[in-house]
Amino acid sequence: MRTVSVSVDVEIDDFLYELSNNDRRYLMECLKEDGYIPEDFKIEPDGTLNQGTDSTLDRHLKSLLGKEWKLTKEEEETIINIAKKYDHG
Repeated sequence: MRTVSVSVDVEIDDFLYELSNNDRRYLMECLKEDGYIPEDFKIEPDGTLNQGTDSTLDRHLKSLLGKEWKLTKEEEETIINIAKKYDHG
């Protein structure tokens, strides 16, 4: 019997974008079951991940929304520089 091997180059973002919300949620549930997604992450109805609302960091970050006018220029630059460090999009 002859074996054929095929290689397909697929961008993950393109693949995920094409999935329906149900398919994306199913994929995330499978990844979570297999240990690729931490147990404390919540899978939203649209298939996106949420680390939970009881994160102290999340609560503090959300408290800054709409209040940039209260920050000093130095505080704003510090927050922007930290965010840029992790922004790969």
